[in-house]
Amino acid sequence: MQRAWAGVVIGGPGAALGFDAALYLSNLAPPPERIVVFVRPTAGFPAHDHRWRFIRAERNPRGTPPRTRLEEAIIDVGRSYSADAFVSLVGRAVTDRLVTVAGLRDALDQRTRTGQRRLMDDILDDVASGLTSALERRYHRGVERAHGLPAARHQSQPAGVHKTDNTYEAYGVIVEVDGRGTHQGLAAVRDIERDNRHMLKGIYTLRFTWGHVVEEPCRTARLVAGALRAGGWTGVMRPCRFCGGQ
Repeated sequence: MQRAWAGVVIGGPGAALGFDAALYLSNLAPPPERIVVFVRPTAGFPAHDHRWRFIRAERNPRGTPPRTRLEEAIIDVGRSYSADAFVSLVGRAVTDRLVTVAGLRDALDQRTRTGQRRLMDDILDDVASGLTSALERRYHRGVERAHGLPAARHQSQPAGVHKTDNTYEAYGVIVEVDGRGTHQGLAAVRDIERDNRHMLKGIYTLRFTWGHVVEEPCRTARLVAGALRAGGWTGVMRPCRFCGGQ
């Protein structure tokens, strides 16, 4: 915080913390090693060093210490984040009600030129549909869509019991994807209880890890297709370009 305030003071009137520094102040990122500070285009340009990076651009500071709007900070880092990292960031920010997809889309639309624009547009569409993590997006694109499976509903509450990652209501099937390091201990016990409650409602749950979804998407798709057929699906699973190896 001392370095953050020092950067704002050095930047002069209208200076604002940006990028990961702004995200850190909203508990969305670890403290950055080098702090980005936006300064007014007409301001004298401070010298860079290992502590600060100064960028000349007009921003509207808010908060204490002054920082860019969270929507702007998210779009700024999205230009260099991987797809997995960006969807995780956006999903968390939206889930925590710090921003909305509409607000992020407005911030993106205000940029005339920005890197990875198409990717960010796609991810905002995915989060708007209910995908809130990198693994959920990987399942949707690499397992479900790539193999012609029906589209699941995301973050719905089948039978009014619990929210689920992917629900195929017409076929009585739920698919949960459990990320790295999650769903252990008490969380795992609650998962079992939730699955049992759904089973009492006649809804069956399949659970997959990162390895199933990312490393073996074709085998995972076949398991899901089999469960959907048992529930009455009459469609045909479509092989993807990787199916020959799995």
